[in-house]
Amino acid sequence: MGKAASIQFDSRKSYSAAQGNEPERRGWNEETYRLKNLDQNNHYDWSRHHLNFEVTKGGKVITLGSHETALSSRLYDRLHELGWKEYKQGADNAPNCIIDLVFSGDRDIMRKMAFGNQNIYYDLSRKNIGIQRMPEIEKWAIDTYNWCCRKYGEENVIGFQVHLDETNPHAQVQVIPVAKKKQRGRLKFGEERMTKDTVSYYGLVGDTRKERNAYLENLHTEYHLRVGYKYGLERGKFYADLTEEEKKRRKKGHLSKEDLDRENKQQKLLKDQKLSIDENSKTLDELNMQIKRTETKIKSLSTMVHNLEQVQQQLEPMTQEHDELSAKLKQRMVQLESAKNNLADLEVEKDRLLNDIVGLQQEKDTTEEKLKTVENKIKERKQELERIEDKIEELLDQKAEVRHEYDDILRAINRERNKLDEMSVTRFVEEAQAQGWREFATEVQQRFGNIDDYRQSLSGEEKEWFENFYDSFLDGSVIEDAAQRGAEIIAVTAALYMGSVEQAINFAETRGGGGTSPDNNWGRRPDEDDDTFRGRCFLMARKMMRPPRRSQQQSRGPKR
Repeated sequence: MGKAASIQFDSRKSYSAAQGNEPERRGWNEETYRLKNLDQNNHYDWSRHHLNFEVTKGGKVITLGSHETALSSRLYDRLHELGWKEYKQGADNAPNCIIDLVFSGDRDIMRKMAFGNQNIYYDLSRKNIGIQRMPEIEKWAIDTYNWCCRKYGEENVIGFQVHLDETNPHAQVQVIPVAKKKQRGRLKFGEERMTKDTVSYYGLVGDTRKERNAYLENLHTEYHLRVGYKYGLERGKFYADLTEEEKKRRKKGHLSKEDLDRENKQQKLLKDQKLSIDENSKTLDELNMQIKRTETKIKSLSTMVHNLEQVQQQLEPMTQEHDELSAKLKQRMVQLESAKNNLADLEVEKDRLLNDIVGLQQEKDTTEEKLKTVENKIKERKQELERIEDKIEELLDQKAEVRHEYDDILRAINRERNKLDEMSVTRFVEEAQAQGWREFATEVQQRFGNIDDYRQSLSGEEKEWFENFYDSFLDGSVIEDAAQRGAEIIAVTAALYMGSVEQAINFAETRGGGGTSPDNNWGRRPDEDDDTFRGRCFLMARKMMRPPRRSQQQSRGPKR
């Protein structure tokens, strides 16, 4: 098989907070990584944890575990939106409500997308310092996320985490299986049964094994045609092309990550053992050949030993010198070993310092961002303070203007009060009478201006109607009021002008008046002169002196 993409498809009946913390790495620290790695099947690299990320709604990339809502909470919030009713923990009849997908592929391609040409240590023997995440892996993740959203609906893709801290980069996805099902209940004649979105694993992937196998076949094909081919990842083998052993494994279901790692290790161990046996067998044959050759050489060596013993006697003086040189060499080896240990310590110290540098750089970046935020807030507060100061100045100006107007009104009131004190009642009565007759003359002129000319132009029924109308024309006019209640109107006018509103009302009521009375705000207006105010008092006095009701037999005043 070539460099293919892989999709692991699994389902769950529930999803606890602890199960959600593993893909999100929520709350994990360096000690958590160490404890996780005590299990030989795990391979989490703390020095690469900062490279992990997740994709959220709209294809936005954020740091892994930084989502404001935990994965398990997002999951059950969506289930409740769909009307899901929870089963008891561990209930045998609980249906599958979550699909867990793992997207990955050929190890070389995935690592190339994630890290490029950077030198990465995968055996946890050394820390990876200064490693950066490549844009290609983010592009692959966003394409895969968008494919999942088109396949299952973005609102049902609850989590999408990308792990770059394990042996092979991969994306882990949590999806709620939603299918459209017909609603239950009676239908009226002519109605069609409506459908609604319901949590249903078998409604999505199929009720029978054959339907589910076809669904998984199509899942791999669709992903390859939409995403995989763009990144050099081939489609995996079709079921019909598998060997009998591979089909047997497929029937048992996809192996979990732990079982797959364990089986791979066992196969590698068996392969290494077989290779070791073959090598040992070959070595054994070679040893047998060497033994035969050695037996032949022993005879010649016996002769050589005798000759060497003689040479040894001649070399004994040189042996002492050799021993001295050997001692010096051992001492030098000890020094070299000490230097080697010091070098290893320096390498460890170097790694620690590099980690500190990376941490300080991250802290520096965070501090600069906070400083910019504080500066922006200070700028906004200064602008707000300036606006408040401008508003205060504006209010002070308005206050000064209001105060000035208030002083003008007080002065005007005092002037009017002085005028009122100087005015005698006799003089006011004379002026009020004059004002009343001026009103009389004005109204007469208005009413009688063109009446005669108009009457001459009429004939027949129109003229008769006009004569009747003309008889009642003066009813309620100032002419009638002056003729019947002239003295009382002048007295009420004087009382109103002097500000004695209550006395004016009492006088009008005792003299048969029952018309409209002044309201509580009666008085001179700021923009009125004496004549205007007297005229208004005269008009109000006429209204107050009118009787409550006018009888049909009451005289209509002077005739023409």
